[in-house]
Amino acid sequence: MNIWITGPESCGKTELAQFLVQHLEGAEYVEEYARIYLEKKLPSLDYSRDELEHIVEEQISRWEIELLNTQTHHIIDGDILVLKIWVEEVYGESWPSIERWLNHFSPDLLLLCKPDVPWIADPLRTNPNDRDRLFEKYVQACIDLSWPYHIISGGYDQREKTALELVRRALSIDESKQR
Repeated sequence: MNIWITGPESCGKTELAQFLVQHLEGAEYVEEYARIYLEKKLPSLDYSRDELEHIVEEQISRWEIELLNTQTHHIIDGDILVLKIWVEEVYGESWPSIERWLNHFSPDLLLLCKPDVPWIADPLRTNPNDRDRLFEKYVQACIDLSWPYHIISGGYDQREKTALELVRRALSIDESKQR
């Protein structure tokens, strides 16, 4: 089962993903490659279009290796919608590699984190005042893709409780289908 955690900056994606991995036996954490790449560039956050294309291609390649070659549950921190919306925001366009991925893979469970938790400053984050507008772009993308999603909101304890319930319910449904 592939559990995608998505949403705008500083909405609790990574914290929720790590929580779920700790509480789901055998689940694997699939890290967001953009963070790995961009942390190496600090203190500068300047990146070129070629670098963003590299980030997208590398992330997709890592997902394909993880998702296609293992039979475990994956908790994906920062899914393809993050890349889609990032590219649309920066360049005002869609990229074929992202669109192909979106049409080829879909989540088994999509958790959309609402930005109703406090902004946490981080050298890689740039949009503290635009999270609500970006959140609506995520909602619209899910609707456009006809992907069912669950909004995760409230304080961190509530988010963790809600997400764990949703994942456990999805896993029990998935296991009953396999029998």
